[in-house]
Amino acid sequence: MNIIEPTLEINNLLVIKDEKIAFNGVFKTGLNVITGDNSSGKTTILDLIAYTLGMEEIPLKAEALSCDVSYLSIKINNSNLILKREISEISRRPISIAYEEFDINKLDDYDWQTFSINRSEKISYSQMLFNLMDNSEFDLEASSTLTVHQIMRCIYAAQPYLHYPILIPALFDDSLTRKTIGEYLLGFYNNELYTKQVKLKAKIKEKTKLKAELSFLKNIFKKSFFSFKNKASAQARINKNTDMLFKLRTDLNNKQKTPKKIESENLKKIESYNKTLNTLTKEKNKFENEKNKLYLNSLDSQIFISELIDRLERLDESEYIQSISNINFEFCPACLSRLTSAASNICNLCKCESKVEADSHITPLLRMKNELLIQIEESKKINDIRDNKVKEINIKINHTNLEINSISAQLNDLTQHWSDDEKINISNISFSIGQIDTEIKEIEKLIPLYDELSDLNERIDVLDTDIDELNGSISTLEEESYKKKKDTILKLNSNLMELLKKDIPREKEFQNPRHVNISFSDNQISINNKSKFSESSMVVLRHLFHLALLKTADEIPHMRFPRFVILDGIDDGGNEPERNIRLQELILETISSLENSSQIIVGTSIKHLHKDLKPFIYNDIFNAEDKSLKI
Repeated sequence: MNIIEPTLEINNLLVIKDEKIAFNGVFKTGLNVITGDNSSGKTTILDLIAYTLGMEEIPLKAEALSCDVSYLSIKINNSNLILKREISEISRRPISIAYEEFDINKLDDYDWQTFSINRSEKISYSQMLFNLMDNSEFDLEASSTLTVHQIMRCIYAAQPYLHYPILIPALFDDSLTRKTIGEYLLGFYNNELYTKQVKLKAKIKEKTKLKAELSFLKNIFKKSFFSFKNKASAQARINKNTDMLFKLRTDLNNKQKTPKKIESENLKKIESYNKTLNTLTKEKNKFENEKNKLYLNSLDSQIFISELIDRLERLDESEYIQSISNINFEFCPACLSRLTSAASNICNLCKCESKVEADSHITPLLRMKNELLIQIEESKKINDIRDNKVKEINIKINHTNLEINSISAQLNDLTQHWSDDEKINISNISFSIGQIDTEIKEIEKLIPLYDELSDLNERIDVLDTDIDELNGSISTLEEESYKKKKDTILKLNSNLMELLKKDIPREKEFQNPRHVNISFSDNQISINNKSKFSESSMVVLRHLFHLALLKTADEIPHMRFPRFVILDGIDDGGNEPERNIRLQELILETISSLENSSQIIVGTSIKHLHKDLKPFIYNDIFNAEDKSLKI
């Protein structure tokens, strides 16, 4: 058969435990069926294929985790290579590559090159695999986001995620990531467009943060006793006060040298009151500074809380929780037959082994959500404490103002009865000197804030310009790729509609699909404006979408979808036997109609297996006594 690049094909899966073979499976071009009884380890094999290929966040079962290492012999564009990966609960384990044909007796002799899952100064595993599949995308800007794991989310229709017809959900998922996955696989990903979209998102986020800082600074100026139009006005006030201060001190010095005798007792009181007023004014300024610091810290906390809430919303968006898992079905929702009770680790509906251990009461997602909620609540409590401190400081400021007013009144009472004008002048000059000196110091504290205010405004203006330019460039690039995108989407929609029509008559939308909308961004498929269907119909829709994707990739060469899918749980969702059989027929019909090399690996129960799929069983049929992993 012809090979369209990129094409990915699995040849062998080898799993080792304690230096012994736990599984050694063979796979061929076209259709491959992994089958056996329920809870015999079919999904375990499919999970290990995906894991060894580079997928993360796979809840490997205890049997798989007890093994040591997995080897996957694959072909990329008809070139042989072998992948090796340590099996571990620790995420992001590196992957080694040997450019050899698979020979179980020579594995230790191969020249293995190890690649990190994380992107760093060295080339990562994802970058290497993208390079092997498509040389033109070696310098992919999206490679930090667009990894093999993200591609596998679309290739692998994993068993637990019935309600997600396009992509397996992921932690901290977002619409831009999902959109990029779709555009890359469908062949109209534009590296320049993606880069600009990422920059636009970052600049909008930066502008939001700067505007929050700007708002806080303006709030400080509003609450300040002084009001200046700009830094120059504030500096002019300082210069004026400095000149006035020099004159007053000179005047005071001259008056204190006059021969007139001043009563020492009153003069001491005047000096004492003035010192007290200056001390109180400094104390008041100290309280004001402390209050401003609390405001700044509060702003930082509010930004941090906003980021936590954003992460929480992204967790909600990913919808990682299987809400149906704890429902105990007494009757099948499809045929209303009574369901037999199942063991604690067996699903009440499909009778498949649960992905979550029986003694587990909380999923990783819920744990993460709980931690974020705790952080948010703790941050809010800290801000509440700050607010209370601000209230306490305001009380202290008010109390200090009362003391200042009281001392000022006493000073006024003392001086207003004096008959000697010279004494009164000395008192007034001393008080004025203290006031002006304090005012200069306070205005000097505002000067750097004017610089910061100006800097923030300039940075926001630059960001506004950048955002406008990016929006214009993005619109132009989107228009340029529109036709290519339109043709691909129309073909994919057409193929999906044709497959939906061939389903047995259970959903009227499937029988007459007038309008189909496939949205990678929303991870949703709507048919005639409807996106929610019964459990069994969601299973059918999910697998038919992957078949349509495979068929479209066979017809449109520029698609980057690697002409390879893994379909697990095709008999899930309480599907009636007739409908399940029809789905298997459509799988066989689709793979048989393809003109170019492609591969489908299907996992299904032997009890529901169509007779026409039996010739595509190339490995053992598993059962409770002879499971997939020999451990």
